[in-house]
Amino acid sequence: MSGWILVGLLGLGPVVEAEEVEADGWTADEGELADEGEQGDEGEQVDEGELEDGGELGDEGDAESEGEPDAESSASPDATTPSDRATEPVPTPAPASDEIDLSQGIGGYHRPGEILEREPNDGYRNIVVGSILVPLGTIATVTSAAGVWLTVPAHCTERLAGLGVTIDDPSSCSGVFTFNVIRTTYGALMLASGAVILSIGLVQRQRYRKWRLEHGMRARLTPTLGPTRGGAAAGLRVRF
Repeated sequence: MSGWILVGLLGLGPVVEAEEVEADGWTADEGELADEGEQGDEGEQVDEGELEDGGELGDEGDAESEGEPDAESSASPDATTPSDRATEPVPTPAPASDEIDLSQGIGGYHRPGEILEREPNDGYRNIVVGSILVPLGTIATVTSAAGVWLTVPAHCTERLAGLGVTIDDPSSCSGVFTFNVIRTTYGALMLASGAVILSIGLVQRQRYRKWRLEHGMRARLTPTLGPTRGGAAAGLRVRF
């Protein structure tokens, strides 16, 4: 009996120790779990408190952000400080259009919007026509006026006899007198029209010469004098 009890004790010994170890392990694990649970609960409580405080602070921060904009967010990259504005160069204002003198043009060109004056008529044709009508009208007027004076019916025979002209029928002087009157009127009209046309042509020529002096091409004569191998040479240089 004692042998079986010893064997049983020996066989149960490790089992008991194992159970004790396991029990100790379980108790240790449960304690650790209990400690961890308490710490976890406290951590959760702290976290919930912190979250509550953070939520309140976040709400207050949102309210403040809605009420007052953030300086960093409100500052734009293009914004300049007063010191930067002081260092910036002041732009030079453009000159007014009235201050620019464009009377002579720029670079040989005419002013913007300037209408060039067309070449006026030189009056050559009017001068030619007037020069023809004036002398013809003068001759016609003078000769016709003299014929009117000679062929007056009351003195026709006497005045023509003084010139060596014999008139057989004094009544024929009236026809010659009428012809001379018409010729005098024609000559006077020719003289007047020729004088008007000639004056118009002269005015046109004067205007044309003035325009040519201002806008036209002019020839300039320059005397030249230079040495040669055998002496000196003189001449004229023409420039347009």
